[in-house]
Amino acid sequence: MARKKNSHVSSSRSDNCRPGGEEHKLGIKSSSTTAVILSDAKIPVGNLIGNVGDGAKIAFNVLNVGRFKLGASVTGGAKLAIHEAVRYANERHQFNKPISSFGAIKHKLAEMAIRTWVSESITYRTVGMIDHLIGDGADNATKLQSIEEYAVESSINKVACSEALDYVVDEMVQIYGGYGYSADYPAEKAYRDSRINRIFEGTNEINRMLIPGQLMKRAMKGKLGLLGAAKALQDEILNPQMSFDEDTSLLAAETSLRKMPRKRP
Repeated sequence: MARKKNSHVSSSRSDNCRPGGEEHKLGIKSSSTTAVILSDAKIPVGNLIGNVGDGAKIAFNVLNVGRFKLGASVTGGAKLAIHEAVRYANERHQFNKPISSFGAIKHKLAEMAIRTWVSESITYRTVGMIDHLIGDGADNATKLQSIEEYAVESSINKVACSEALDYVVDEMVQIYGGYGYSADYPAEKAYRDSRINRIFEGTNEINRMLIPGQLMKRAMKGKLGLLGAAKALQDEILNPQMSFDEDTSLLAAETSLRKMPRKRP
């Protein structure tokens, strides 16, 4: 009887939390993707992450981490795509010379390298700033706050790097020509796998909406912010200070005219 009861409990728990059907995707086919179905599932108090009510904040910060990490991962993908494209361009011959010697192919490879270099640079810059702000021996709250401070940079990384990879793999297919459309060559897989990165970690459209919102929040912080500078300029225009010390030096009037257009936030 006891064994039967235990069997029933085990079956009940399995029903409360179970995987859904396997998704059949356009790309990243080696990554298993299923839904997790929770039905009346009870979560132990010891499994709580953070404090009650902090779920949304923690979840959004997880997205911030995922965004700059995605920037790093797609940069690696772009480097691999360039490597394969250069290798093929050196091996493929037309008119008794490798296609890598043609100006059109050189231009493609150069532009692919430029965009990948930019992706790598902003990734290192963002991660470096976050790491510097966290410092050594920081607690979880400090880490959370440090990552949140660079949320806009994380979104920029996600958008810029994922779209750079899309450009690189598209040009990779073009360099391979007809073979680029064949599953027997690496360009086809790279092209399919790249597409998900503009959807992962919040779509690029959502991230483009988040970027100006975060910038405006920063602008409203402190007297040195954008709005503070705008108010200072407005006060100067509406309450001009008269000076009786006229500058009679050489080019004084020209110097004054040059300074005026620069008085903007």
